[in-house]
Amino acid sequence: MRRTLLVTALLAIPAVAFSQSTWYVPDDFPTIQGAINGVSDGDTIIVKPGTYFEHLDYYGKAIVLMSEKGPRVTTIDGSYSGRVVTFENGESPASVLEGFTITHGYESLGNGGGIDCTLQSSPMIKNCILVENRAVALGGGIACRGLSNPVITNCLFIGNVARGYPEGSQGGGISCFVLSNATVTDCVFIGNDSQYGGALDCSGSLPTVTNCLFIANTGDLGGAVFCSAADPIITNCTFTMNSAVYGGALVLAGVYLPSYPVMTNCVMWNDSPSEIRVFIGEPTVTYSTVQGGWPGVGNIDDDPMFVLADRQDCRLLWGSPSIDSGHPGSLDPDGTRGDMGAFFFDQNDYMTLYLTPDMTELSPGGELGVAYTVINRWTQPEPFWVLVGATLPGGGTVGVMGPDQYTLPAETTVQRHLTHAVPPAAPLGLYGYRTRIGVPPSTLYDEDSFALTVVAP
Repeated sequence: MRRTLLVTALLAIPAVAFSQSTWYVPDDFPTIQGAINGVSDGDTIIVKPGTYFEHLDYYGKAIVLMSEKGPRVTTIDGSYSGRVVTFENGESPASVLEGFTITHGYESLGNGGGIDCTLQSSPMIKNCILVENRAVALGGGIACRGLSNPVITNCLFIGNVARGYPEGSQGGGISCFVLSNATVTDCVFIGNDSQYGGALDCSGSLPTVTNCLFIANTGDLGGAVFCSAADPIITNCTFTMNSAVYGGALVLAGVYLPSYPVMTNCVMWNDSPSEIRVFIGEPTVTYSTVQGGWPGVGNIDDDPMFVLADRQDCRLLWGSPSIDSGHPGSLDPDGTRGDMGAFFFDQNDYMTLYLTPDMTELSPGGELGVAYTVINRWTQPEPFWVLVGATLPGGGTVGVMGPDQYTLPAETTVQRHLTHAVPPAAPLGLYGYRTRIGVPPSTLYDEDSFALTVVAP
């Protein structure tokens, strides 16, 4: 099925992969750091749901540290008293951090409010949420420095800040500093802030950034991305509603050496005051949507037609000029020519469903609002059924709506807003909301889902 919101993937429960020895927190060790200290290379530590007020150091161990139920219900909280996780002993991708919310890290003297990767440390960080971390110098969310090349996959960065360093703070979400060439894939950056690069700082580095979404990040130079003597490769990324004094999506600046970033199959739309600002260097931008235009083969200046831009749903509606307009040599998973931006439009089926929740955190007795977007690409009216279900915190499923029958006119897109009451006695925890459309008993046209958390009022 078509790729759903990137953020949705973060809500999935990670698959537990057993290794040489598997240990549980708090069953086998009362603290996460105690478990790290006590296990050996090749071991796996599984952390049960809860909030853990700790500061972790891997001490060079090649271990897998993962949550049992995913980042929405498993948090490592730094209490604003230092960074949350440290990699500084040459860790490799065999050192894995997976499935946590990393929050309230505060590095008042330096780098990496949430996570610091330094001294040739290149761990794998995946399926994590980094929210409200702060550093004075580099990397409010993650700092990559000292020849460190971490792999950062399927992570969500919200409200991280790098500010306060007299010579300029860099990278509200991630800082890649001087030959620290992170690989960043399938990540979402929302509302991060820094002087240089609200979401991503590339200074003297060559990071690879693929399938990422940058929304409403802010900075002085570069609302989303700052480049100084840097040559990042940025592919299939979407930039929107980012703002800065110079360069809403991208700025090339610095004192001595130019930057030569390469951007392909990207969408840059509705960033302020402009999409790209160049002080020194030259970006190569091709097969991309750039508001206001930009020189380059295959570039266009047309509304990309996001599903619901005001709700930060930047998937593409059918008819978007960004569909099938990417580099001719690129292919989407459905086998068609590559689309521009972080989300491809799946053309395997002639009916498409998008779900856009109003919010994903509610209280018992509240109301869940969901915008439904249904697209019929057939040349004739199409009858279909809608079935909605929910997964519960303790396991099991419950029906929410349907099956209800509808008919959508030929070559039509409709959007409707539905609301569901959250029962006053609803248990707290993580829920899944899933909708399928098709013709029973065996035809499934499409499905979409998201997760939500019911919390105490």
